[in-house]
Amino acid sequence: MNFYAKGQKDIINQLYGSEYDDILEGSADFIEKEIAPTAEKIDKEKLSPEKNLERLAMQGMLASHFSEDYGSLALPYPVHIAILEMVSKACASTGVSMAIHNTCCEGLKLYGTEKQKKEYLTYLIGKGDVAAFCLTESGGGTNIFHDMKIVAKKDKSNYVINGSKTFITNAGLASVYIVFAKLNNKVTMFLVDKDTKGLEFGNPFDKDCVRGSVTCEVFFDDCKVPKKNLLGKEGGGARYCIDMLNKGRVGIATLAVGIAQAALEKSLYYVTTRNVKGTPIGDLQLIQKKIASMSCNVDAARLLTYHAASLEGESFSRLANEAKLFASRTALECALESKFIHAAHGCMTESNIERHLRDVWVTLIGEGTSEILEQTIARLKIKEYKNSPGLSFW
Repeated sequence: MNFYAKGQKDIINQLYGSEYDDILEGSADFIEKEIAPTAEKIDKEKLSPEKNLERLAMQGMLASHFSEDYGSLALPYPVHIAILEMVSKACASTGVSMAIHNTCCEGLKLYGTEKQKKEYLTYLIGKGDVAAFCLTESGGGTNIFHDMKIVAKKDKSNYVINGSKTFITNAGLASVYIVFAKLNNKVTMFLVDKDTKGLEFGNPFDKDCVRGSVTCEVFFDDCKVPKKNLLGKEGGGARYCIDMLNKGRVGIATLAVGIAQAALEKSLYYVTTRNVKGTPIGDLQLIQKKIASMSCNVDAARLLTYHAASLEGESFSRLANEAKLFASRTALECALESKFIHAAHGCMTESNIERHLRDVWVTLIGEGTSEILEQTIARLKIKEYKNSPGLSFW
């Protein structure tokens, strides 16, 4: 399996010429040799991908679009997601942990003080420590800001947080937690260090997808957070969260593209090597139809995702949501069709086809369900039309 796919190279070369070829080809070689061989064991034994994240950090690849001051490579964001796609193709458990970590680092970059950025980003980017994004609550649905129960109150020198979060990726593994809580009934964002008194973790959930990615409940019992660990302004957390989720959705879309690409490449290998009556099954029209659909959708999902990654502003918000919606559906289609193509072999755990089909589900649910994304996309598109109308009649 060529870890730097032709479709990726075509897009990056269109954007930047051959400037990043050596970096991406070197990254592909590293991922193929160091990350891919760990994927099966991580999944079967439900092992944390912690060592993989450390390896990526040591190469400057964990958050490669950040400044070199933090031990990163200072790559353009589309080049970074090309690396994330390759990681996700190799091991989705590592990919999702990396994507969520990137979302947290983005929040620090956007809303942290210079002192916070210097203190936290240095070890979160260059030294292999990871972060966790604490938003979801057990009683909250999509309207999380309205339903949020966790609260923060001020005393003389601290914010005191009480409540809990659930389904938190990297919980227990992470050294720092970005936590959203209501302060005076307004959502506010905090940095909470792992060793903070009153911060505790539940046992890891037993998941059927991305089984190596650690997911736990997080409990706050009179958890005292120093006032210097306020992230942004009091009451600004809802806006900050939306901005971070939009960037995070590009990350999850990239995860989905990586899974889809893995399923497509394994299907291509199978249809060119599996013979029936002396003929490769890739010569059969019904198989060709499946391959054609997979190929079209993977290319389209990647183009949409990389395009979103290159933008900012209102168009970025809509395209980030579109990328996640379309890429996750593409990953589901590719993983399912790959299982059909492999027939009985696709049901065997050693084929890893069934793993791709399980791992897809995190892309369909994480960082916003498909249904809420559809609502968001429609709302943003209608707003765009009202601001700049197109045809009003035929």
